[in-house]
Amino acid sequence: MPNRNQILDDIGTTLAAINGAPRYNLIAATVETYLRTYDEVGAAELPWLGYWPGEGSAPPVGYPFGDELYTLEVQIIGHVAATMSTRTEQLALLEEDIRTALYVDRTRGGWAIDTQVSSASVTDEGNPDKQGMARERASLTMTVRCTFFPDDG
Repeated sequence: MPNRNQILDDIGTTLAAINGAPRYNLIAATVETYLRTYDEVGAAELPWLGYWPGEGSAPPVGYPFGDELYTLEVQIIGHVAATMSTRTEQLALLEEDIRTALYVDRTRGGWAIDTQVSSASVTDEGNPDKQGMARERASLTMTVRCTFFPDDG
């Protein structure tokens, strides 16, 4: 499915555009196509964003004349440098930047019908006793849903 690959590429490019310009609060230092825990991310790589296709996408919806509408779920995780006192603010800024970036072009350059953040973000800000080596970090995850026709474009 060529559109699926184009949509994933566009999401990566979009997240990498979080550059502190007037519409963004932060500068995404690193954007990758896989999961890393906050312990695996170096301080110079923060804010770090990872994204990858989810496993639970809905089955295609059939349309007359043979078209099928597909749904691609993409998982996004982000890590920021934050102390207990700055964690809530830094995670809110990161979430706002991700949503702003994704909604600049909800069609992913014309490859998708629509893009929606389909889940509330989940954070670790309520965990006062983070385990691991890198304690001055905060993380969030969210799911993004893109609908598309597989061979349009």
